[in-house]
Amino acid sequence: MKWLKGLRSSFRKQMIFTAFLCLLIPVGGIMLFSSSLTINLIKGRVVHTASESLQVTQLHISNVMSNLIRITNNIQFDRDIGSILRYPPSQGSKAAIDMQKLVEEKINSFTSENTGIYVTILLSNDTYYTNYNYYDFHPLRFKDEPWFSNLQMADSFETYWLGVQPTYIQSERSRNPYVITVARTLRDISSKPYAYVIVSVNELQLRSIIEQYSDSQSIMLLSDQGVILSGMNHIGERYPHFKDWNQLGDVTILNIGEEKQIVVTKNLSFAGWKLVSLTPYKNVTSQVNTIFRSNFLLESVFVVLFLIIFVYLLRRFTKPVVRLVQIASNIEAGKLSIRSNIKGPDEFVKLGRSFDTMLDSIELMISQITHEQAMKRKAELAMLQAQINPHFLFNILNALRMRIMLKGDRENANIISSLSRLLRQTINHDLEFIVLNEEVHLVEDYMKLMRFTFKYPFQYEIKLSSESLLEPVPRFILQPIIENCLIHGLKQREGKITIHAWKMQEKFVLVIQDDGAGMTVMELEGLRNKLQLGFENGMARTETRKGMSGIGLVNVHERLKLVYGERFRMELESEPGKGTVVKLIIRKGEIESHVEGSARG
Repeated sequence: MKWLKGLRSSFRKQMIFTAFLCLLIPVGGIMLFSSSLTINLIKGRVVHTASESLQVTQLHISNVMSNLIRITNNIQFDRDIGSILRYPPSQGSKAAIDMQKLVEEKINSFTSENTGIYVTILLSNDTYYTNYNYYDFHPLRFKDEPWFSNLQMADSFETYWLGVQPTYIQSERSRNPYVITVARTLRDISSKPYAYVIVSVNELQLRSIIEQYSDSQSIMLLSDQGVILSGMNHIGERYPHFKDWNQLGDVTILNIGEEKQIVVTKNLSFAGWKLVSLTPYKNVTSQVNTIFRSNFLLESVFVVLFLIIFVYLLRRFTKPVVRLVQIASNIEAGKLSIRSNIKGPDEFVKLGRSFDTMLDSIELMISQITHEQAMKRKAELAMLQAQINPHFLFNILNALRMRIMLKGDRENANIISSLSRLLRQTINHDLEFIVLNEEVHLVEDYMKLMRFTFKYPFQYEIKLSSESLLEPVPRFILQPIIENCLIHGLKQREGKITIHAWKMQEKFVLVIQDDGAGMTVMELEGLRNKLQLGFENGMARTETRKGMSGIGLVNVHERLKLVYGERFRMELESEPGKGTVVKLIIRKGEIESHVEGSARG
């Protein structure tokens, strides 16, 4: 009671006791639950492994027994053997010797693919045929066996399962002490027996199959009466615990002798035989106990270590709590200039320093916001000024154009008009798309200006179909191509540039052609590769310069690819001395909603 009263009066003790309970209860529960779950998991794994082993063992044993049945069926339904067995020749005659040779050859052919199989055919007149030496065992001795009278009563198509017996082949007893035997009675149409077929296989063949899959378990083959047929010692004896698990099901846990065993059984498809797997239960519990002890030791170490660290830190944390509460109250009252100034190495000191840093950050943010507001006002004024200056420039250009025109110099007035319109479109960044008619007017102004600067004037021709005039296109896609025609095609010489546009089914085609120097095959292929690499690697964006003339053909290709994707294709054709053709092909899609008109001035 005294300890409990001290616990109620101490915050530190309450925290330590609470932490201890919060650790002990879940850790203990988890350990008990994980132990039970681990036992079930390992047990399930053992059962699953045993079931798989029995499944594979069953397939191999069934294959061996099926070979015995197949040999019996071959003898029963072979026409040559059937006629000899039904109508045997006189013993000692030449025909009897020939028939015996024929039957034994047939038997050897039936057993040629398998070793360790012994076949005996007994006739009602005591004639016999075998595939083993008579000196090892005389076949007529089978009639003295106690089971032979039961064989005489069996139906013609009934397989009589004799189970395990001592090896009757004298020369094999030391190596193969037991054989598994099946037999069948052959009857004529009057149901009178005329022959008996007895087929045996060495038990070691079955045992080798069983031992192959008996890693951490014991597997044995039992008859329907619980007699051990293969897989263990005491073959031919009745297994004492057969009746116990035969009544409980395929999987059970039983005390066999002084040891608990996990028993898994699997029925075979013939004679009521079954395979049984025995796994010591201590193999499961020993693994669980090892895991449990390791987990318990590890978790105990962690719990003790946690409590020590927790008590140490708790004693340090509680010292500056009051000071921090006071600081929090002052901050709540709006006194942002106050600081904690807590000194020491503990975590609450770090929290106090964080408070101080937070207050410094708040004051800095207030100062930054004030500065940003002032800069924003300056930026707004600069933006307004930037909007005023271009309009001032356009007004001056228009005034110059009008004055020159009044003096009768219409050609130079038109040049200034083209420059004014071109500059206005260059500065206007609001429109991403314009109709083709406006784009062509824009590039026509550009060609007028360039023709003014060329030593040898060039010609241009524009042919636009009526249905293509209002086709939406991105701004400034023609100017870079025209610039390439002038610089790389005509090369400051006389020539002609042609712009064609038309719509064909679901495609819009725009062709720009010059009759300049043209390109060689290698130059044309290099340009095509540059276009492809430019779009894939983004090289065009790194080459772009400010202004119209620095965009380049690669940039146009990349820009249209980004806008239209796979709906866009650029084709290039060129011959030296004949000029170059650039063809832009765009399949129709949803883009018209982005187009707006633009004023021309």
